[in-house]
Amino acid sequence: MEDKAVPLEPERTKKAVNMNTKKDPLETVIEAINEVYKGSFTEADRVLIGTLREKLLADKKLRKAAKSDGQQIFEKNVFPKVFNDTAQASYIESTETYTKLFEDGAKYRAIMTALAQELYREMRNEREDDHAKG
Repeated sequence: MEDKAVPLEPERTKKAVNMNTKKDPLETVIEAINEVYKGSFTEADRVLIGTLREKLLADKKLRKAAKSDGQQIFEKNVFPKVFNDTAQASYIESTETYTKLFEDGAKYRAIMTALAQELYREMRNEREDDHAKG
C-alpha cells in the first residue's frame, strides 16, 4: 500500500455556549434595522447609528419618558420627535465640523499629518493577514 499525503485538519472542538452572554447593544440595533430594511450597512452607517444611540441615551426627556410612559407611547409619540431633532442636530454638527475642516488650512494639514503618521505606524506594524479581510 502506498501512503498518500493528506492535509491534516485541526480538530474541531465545540465551545461551551454561555446563554448569559450579553450582546453588544449597537449590534442588536443593527440586526433589528437589517430585519426591516434589508440593506447593507457601511462602516459610516455603523458610526452614525452608534453616535445617534449615544446622543439619544443621554437625552433626559427621553430617559424620563422611558421610565414613566408605556412602550407604545414611547415608540409612537415621544421617540419620533426626539429622534428627528437629534438626527437633524447631528447632521448640522457634522456638516459644520467638515466645513470648518476645509476652511481652516492649518487645521486640515495638522489632522492630515497626525493621521498619516499614526496610520503609517499602525499599518506598517500590522501583519499582512491582519487586514487582508477588508
